[in-house]
Amino acid sequence: MIPTIGEYSYLPIERVHFGQGSIAKLRTELDKLGSARPYVITGQTIANKTDLVSRLEKSAGRKLAGTFSEIRQHAPETGIRNAAMAAAKARADVLISLGGGSPIDATKIVVKELSENFREAPLPHVAVPTTLSAAEFSHSAGMTDEKLKRKTGVRDI
Repeated sequence: MIPTIGEYSYLPIERVHFGQGSIAKLRTELDKLGSARPYVITGQTIANKTDLVSRLEKSAGRKLAGTFSEIRQHAPETGIRNAAMAAAKARADVLISLGGGSPIDATKIVVKELSENFREAPLPHVAVPTTLSAAEFSHSAGMTDEKLKRKTGVRDI
């Protein structure tokens, strides 16, 4: 039986901008973070079949350090590792996820991967969701282990 009473504590999320035209706030958010090299993590559909990446870059008010567009559905681990290597090579100072749950979860895991040595603070993550997945509101992330053919995940506690 599922309990009908309980408690759940959310980890803090600094700000949520929503509504038509809210992407215009991206420049201000990147300025607050001191970003000069924002890096976008997204999927192929958004990167190749829409103008969202160029619109995001215009809203950012600065050139992107790069765009990784190989995140597939259910965030396969290979794509996440490749995104982490690409973001590190680009010397990204902020990661921007653009898309639904898979790019958002993938970016959360990339942040973890890039700060795994604990010598540097985790990179800030700005989520720009294109659909409601709830990934943008949680501190957990899922990915697919392609070898074992199962989903696994991480969470911030």
